[in-house]
Order: sequence, then structure tokens, then C-alpha cells
Amino acid sequence: MRYREVAGAVTGGLTPLIAVALVAATGGRSRGVALFVIASCVIGGLAVELGPETRGRDLTATTVDALRDSTGTYR
Repeated sequence: MRYREVAGAVTGGLTPLIAVALVAATGGRSRGVALFVIASCVIGGLAVELGPETRGRDLTATTVDALRDSTGTYR
């Protein structure tokens, strides 16, 4: 099992509970949920921006040398 699937299941599964807790904590207002969604989008955008480009790479490479061979570069 890969960790990204676990992270997605945990995050996706807990989101409704977090939203209900935020609405209850703010006295029925949805402002907390809106801020939670915005924060989630910012975190996702940062992950995409800071993550490495994988186009053209051998995603099954297990060593740095194999990764260099598949792309010609590796940083």
C-alpha cells in the first residue's frame, strides 16, 4: 500500500467531520469551513509547485543512477 492513498483516504474521510466541528465551533457559521478549504487549497498548491517534475522519468527506478539513466538528469 502506498502512503499517498492512505493520506487521501484519511484526509477525505475526515473532512466532513472537520467541517461539522468547525461549524459547531463557530456557532453555525460557515466561515471556519471556508478557511479550512482555502488552507487545503494553499497546501495542495504548494505541494504541486514544490514537487519534482516526473514527466519522462522511470517511476519504478529504485536508485539514483537508474533515475539519471531514465532522464539524463537528476537533481
